[in-house]
Amino acid sequence: YPILNNLAVIYREQGRLGEAIEAGRRVIALAPSFVFGYYNLAHALFLSGRFADAREMYEDAQQRDPQKNAVQAGRLAVVRAATGDGARAAADMRAVLDRAPADVRRRIADEAAATLEALGAVPQIEASALEPIRAHRVDRSPVCGRRPEGPPVVESRLLGDLRDRLTERRLARSG
Repeated sequence: YPILNNLAVIYREQGRLGEAIEAGRRVIALAPSFVFGYYNLAHALFLSGRFADAREMYEDAQQRDPQKNAVQAGRLAVVRAATGDGARAAADMRAVLDRAPADVRRRIADEAAATLEALGAVPQIEASALEPIRAHRVDRSPVCGRRPEGPPVVESRLLGDLRDRLTERRLARSG
């Protein structure tokens, strides 16, 4: 399963999200106790615009993860915002940022800020659901007083692709 998991990550980074999802599903079928198989699948589902499925997978992963990985918990908070649960997302993000070390807190907040910016341009997502979590951006944290850098270039491209796909779907339905 480790090679298959790595393949799922490579597929995701290449934007081959269907293949990443399929490989991720195989990983968790082969190794149900491998928590990062769930996290990787959740992230591929999120980037493909399947927010409810991503939320369910992140929640499952967090329940299985004795360490409660802070970066992944931050992603779950963002997914909750994307699925309309802004209040819970904000509470989760506050809890994650409170318990994470400063360097990890910066990474979580930077990624969340960039992701929320991309999601804010998606017409299907209620802007009001994103607002509570935006209050916990890194630039409001006393430990991190700088502008968010955002996710790596690959993630930025994939977030842009997600925004474009969801916008195209909306236009196709309304046209």
